[in-house]
Amino acid sequence: TGQSDVLDVRQIVTTIPSGATVDGIEVTVRAWHTLSGSYIMTDAFVHLLKGGAVIQHPSPTLYTWSPSVEVAQVYGGPTDKWGTTWSASDINGAGFGVSLGVNLALDPLNESSTTPTANIDQVYVTIYYTSSGGATQVLNFE
Repeated sequence: TGQSDVLDVRQIVTTIPSGATVDGIEVTVRAWHTLSGSYIMTDAFVHLLKGGAVIQHPSPTLYTWSPSVEVAQVYGGPTDKWGTTWSASDINGAGFGVSLGVNLALDPLNESSTTPTANIDQVYVTIYYTSSGGATQVLNFE
């Protein structure tokens, strides 16, 4: 039982135009764990990084991870700013990224001798923004 180390995904190569208005940010994590039965693996947290500082979602959705089957878990969305404002320089800066951790709980009545492994295959970030000309745009990167 406990929390994993923290995985920070930084140095994401992305560019939205200067003067663009960020409408929302969506993070997709493709993940699974290796054992079922006696272990339950859940998100501890999924945060954004703004200038390297942690931005906690004001009302996060946290998932239970699937054993042995990779599942795409989605956080945020097209109009979700994660409780703060964002500028083009926040998104384009080296301090922008995603930070996540995993909780592991053990069923004491069904103990296993093997600790499962948390597997994160991909982290996608989608930026929804409106250009200075008024057109809605979408930028995806992994």
